[in-house]
Amino acid sequence: SDGERRMTNLRHLGELLQAASQIHPGIEELLKWLTRAMRLADGNNEDQQLRLETDEKLVKVVTVHKSKGLQYPIVFLPFAWTGRRMLQPRPPLAYHEQGGTGRVIDLGTDQLAQAHRLAETERLAEDVRLLYVALTRAEHLCYLPVAPVSFKRNGKRSGLPDSALGWLLYQNAAAGNGDVEQLAETVLEMDDDGLQRPWRQLAETSAGSLLVTPVPTEPGNTLTPEPLDPERAGAARTFAGPVPATWEVTSYSRLSAGRHFLPPAVDLDLLGESESGEDGSHLRGDREPRSVFSFPRGREAGNLIHGLMERLDFPTADGEALATEIDRQLQHYGFEREWQSVVETLVGKILDTRLGDENGFCLRDVRATNRLIELEFHFRVDSLEAGPLNRFLRDYWGAGAPPAPLDFDRVKGFMTGFIDLIVEQSGRYYVIDYKSNHLGNSASDYGCDALARAMLEHRYDLQYLIYVVALHRYLRYRVPDYDYDSHFGGVFYLFVRGMEGASDSQNGVFRDRPARLALEALDSLLLNRDEETTTLNA
Repeated sequence: SDGERRMTNLRHLGELLQAASQIHPGIEELLKWLTRAMRLADGNNEDQQLRLETDEKLVKVVTVHKSKGLQYPIVFLPFAWTGRRMLQPRPPLAYHEQGGTGRVIDLGTDQLAQAHRLAETERLAEDVRLLYVALTRAEHLCYLPVAPVSFKRNGKRSGLPDSALGWLLYQNAAAGNGDVEQLAETVLEMDDDGLQRPWRQLAETSAGSLLVTPVPTEPGNTLTPEPLDPERAGAARTFAGPVPATWEVTSYSRLSAGRHFLPPAVDLDLLGESESGEDGSHLRGDREPRSVFSFPRGREAGNLIHGLMERLDFPTADGEALATEIDRQLQHYGFEREWQSVVETLVGKILDTRLGDENGFCLRDVRATNRLIELEFHFRVDSLEAGPLNRFLRDYWGAGAPPAPLDFDRVKGFMTGFIDLIVEQSGRYYVIDYKSNHLGNSASDYGCDALARAMLEHRYDLQYLIYVVALHRYLRYRVPDYDYDSHFGGVFYLFVRGMEGASDSQNGVFRDRPARLALEALDSLLLNRDEETTTLNA
């Protein structure tokens, strides 16, 4: 109930700490300053006084132009009865052509009287528009003082006879012909009854929404508005119920980490310790021959590989074009240029390794028009708990390789993430992810069993299953007559250090294609449906 008050205090303290940090750098010094400031606070310094949590209750004085598009609970229009009519035609006078769109400025021709009449008509039209804006700013109540006052100043007359309000109320009395001069003279000659008659008519037809109250004539009296009908003077109810705090945007990274303080779209394989247990500062090349296995590990290595594969055109990634891009990326991520030939070899093997069986494809076969890079997704998660998801994953992998259980709070909201690459080949769609994990110093260390262990150790199984659900939901809306069995080709996780290029070896390539039953079960689990999820097998 006091959320605005709390947030105002926090923002206030944040601003004070930010300013103090320029003089007292570092957490320790800043804490000392804050402790001292709290101990010596006397309330006399303006910085120590509570700020208003909102300016909604303040009186705001604004022009009609600035108020456009805004609303206020109560509006006072103290000068709506004033006009700004020029009594004598004085150049320059600006107006638009009658029946046309051209803008005319009369600098003193023999048609000045006609120009004056047209300019005054346009001025009145603009005043009517502004009056409409002013009257429609009020949410509940609008005070509109009106008086039959007219005065002259600097050759201009101002008052009710010359105002938009006067024209709206009394144009019928001036034969309704829109003549500004005739309207002003008619209003000036009216008696009190004639001036009040339009207001009484409006009040009678307003069903009580318009109250006309005369201003007291005796000095010292206070104007007391007539009370509103209690049945019409309702107030909005105050919401006092609980606000659910379980809605959030989550990701594979947060679920697999078992904690909820990671940013929602963090990819763990791009964090420093996720792939090798090292922070990326250890350069094995200082002690070993430079090769794909001694290439530095950690976050920057992953960023380099991902950045390269995003920017390369696979079919033409060779020769000078490839060398130039690799040199640019090495400099960008802070690697020595001596790694140039190693990275060229690595990229060549990634592009030329055949994915799948002898009928598979190479990334070098994939044109730019047949791929999506870094596809960001958000899809709905109605209710997801660790227990049901762990049971699903155990059933999916079977008894041979039970993954470590996940531990996270119940999730409701959206699942988000980025898929490195989606490829379409021969009418089938594939999820591809690049991994720079170091599993050993020879290609044989990246065989089928080693990759399966790495997938479960880092919980990449959860990652690619989420990716498959995201792509499945995406294709249902994008591909006519979409069918999972016909259109989805599978998942390839490319452990790039172990890939061997144009050979029959599948070292470094992890492949899976979840069965339709498993996919639909996981999709239902994320949507909190009741379909069976306990008899699944890849």
